[in-house]
Amino acid sequence: MRAGDPHPRDRLPVHARPARGPGAPGAIEPARARRPEPRAGPPRLGRADVAGRRGGGRRRDHRRGPPRPRERDLRRPAGAGRRPVRRLRRSRPAGGGDRRTGARHPRGPGLSDDRRVAESPDHPPRVAVLGVGLIGGSIGLAARHRLGAEVVGYDPDGANRDRAVALGVLDRAAVSIADAVADADAVFCAAPVAALPGLVAAALRESPPATVVSDVGSTKQALVEAIAADPSADRFIGGHPLAGAETAGVEGARQDLFEGVRWYLTPTERSQGVLFDRLHGVLAGIGARPMALDPAAHDLEMATISHLPHVLANVLAGIAAGSLPAGAERRPEVGRSFRDATRVAGANPAVWADIFSSNRAAVAAEIDEAVERLRSAAELIRGGDRERIQSWQRSARDDRRRMLEAELATAPLVELRIAVENRPGTVAEIALALGRAGVNIEDMSLFPAADRRTGAISLWIAGVEEAVQAAEVVAGLGHEVAPVAESGGG
Repeated sequence: MRAGDPHPRDRLPVHARPARGPGAPGAIEPARARRPEPRAGPPRLGRADVAGRRGGGRRRDHRRGPPRPRERDLRRPAGAGRRPVRRLRRSRPAGGGDRRTGARHPRGPGLSDDRRVAESPDHPPRVAVLGVGLIGGSIGLAARHRLGAEVVGYDPDGANRDRAVALGVLDRAAVSIADAVADADAVFCAAPVAALPGLVAAALRESPPATVVSDVGSTKQALVEAIAADPSADRFIGGHPLAGAETAGVEGARQDLFEGVRWYLTPTERSQGVLFDRLHGVLAGIGARPMALDPAAHDLEMATISHLPHVLANVLAGIAAGSLPAGAERRPEVGRSFRDATRVAGANPAVWADIFSSNRAAVAAEIDEAVERLRSAAELIRGGDRERIQSWQRSARDDRRRMLEAELATAPLVELRIAVENRPGTVAEIALALGRAGVNIEDMSLFPAADRRTGAISLWIAGVEEAVQAAEVVAGLGHEVAPVAESGGG
């Protein structure tokens, strides 16, 4: 779709969306297929309008990137003319059928709701993985098997690169970061937290200007601050999957590791909306459930639900070891509750030293809160009031059940159409506001208007109540928003 098209609802959105295969009627032609396109009449698909390009003339040398686009959020990024648009199709919900309560507005000829990936005429999606361990390897497997992506990976350990290729994690092992990211649509930096600032900076420096760069680190604020001065920081969107396994290394990689897993994204006001949309689609395509959070809010959340449990596991293991009889090295029996509570005790010392250090203020605050609650629990138990103790236990049970039920809840999707100004940061502003309200965006589409100053964003929200809440949040930001009514079928 061209940003100047006067009828955006009759054409494809600016990013990859569900569509038929490349040979079907209405399939998207390669960006290089030039031909005149009428301004009125039946919609026809042709070359996108890319910054710095006009019809005719010689093409830019293939090693040179296009100029930076003017500041807009609802557009294809610079460099889009180098490659065709691909359509990401996500897996259908279990049981088949469409979960949505209302039909989508028409998005152009040849579109369907089939949610697998259709390869472009030129090449499938290209994903680069920098760091091929458990998480990086699982991204590679999932992208290859679920998206049909071409995955290139780099790891400083040459033997590890070779193992990744042998295990089918990568299509090709790169010899350098530049080699890995040269033609990537999306780059994932999978390295220890302390190494991420340098790795992300290198990925931004070496990748094309249309490439989105993300990471998988457990902390975000320090990383965002470290790369804030980078001129390409608008292409970086932090990420963190809440996934892991007992086995480390590429040998433990699994293509289903991210199935149903929450994957936090931490865009900033500088983040390009079209790149956020692309990354969101890729992650949903490998089975994850992306959700936007402010970097600082993410770190506070992780301090509570991830980092503090590791601290408590370490403390509990130390208490148990310290209470052993003199000369004893092990306890004769250990209950399941102790095993479960200490499962993560002492996990990868180098990795967790980086995590605790980079999020030290939030983790220390959570430890202080835990200490106060433990003191209160000690006083409660010391008092021996059975009714109060039972009430305390019931409250903990109900709190846990409520959190887990909210996590597992499923609901039909409702589409919201939002009218916005086409300015930098609009998509990130909306995504972050919804993230703060606890509303997850299941899917999204971007539609620039003919004047290039305005546009529309479609969001799909799970659940009617959640959609109403989302509409209130978005309206509070000053945007016009309305649910898309179900079509009458005629």
